[in-house]
Amino acid sequence: MIVLSINNLIEGWQNQTDGINLGLHEMAHAFDFENLINNGKFCFINTDALNEFYRLAFVEMAKINNATDTFFLSYGGANIREFFAVSVEMFFGKSYEFNREKPEVYLALVKILKMNPLLISNNRVVDY
Repeated sequence: MIVLSINNLIEGWQNQTDGINLGLHEMAHAFDFENLINNGKFCFINTDALNEFYRLAFVEMAKINNATDTFFLSYGGANIREFFAVSVEMFFGKSYEFNREKPEVYLALVKILKMNPLLISNNRVVDY
């Protein structure tokens, strides 16, 4: 079950420039969690892409926790699950900045999510 504050959910969609979006954040947790459940669709995220993301994520989390880089929101440093959710928020909410500042992490998410928000055709995201 996912329980959301409707006010925070709406706020996330109203400001589309800050990279903060409760809906995307919580759906990222659901996506991540679904990948862990052994239900016939276990490990539906490409393992190589996910391992690459994890490798990069731990480097970025150390930067967050050492206050040597402030691109990602600070709670992304809490654990790998929060970093994934924060990254998904930034992936959709600040795609250009994300790709410019953290291209390796951005590309890892392109592979995991199988889409690239920077590739737009007729106002829709093109599958990657």
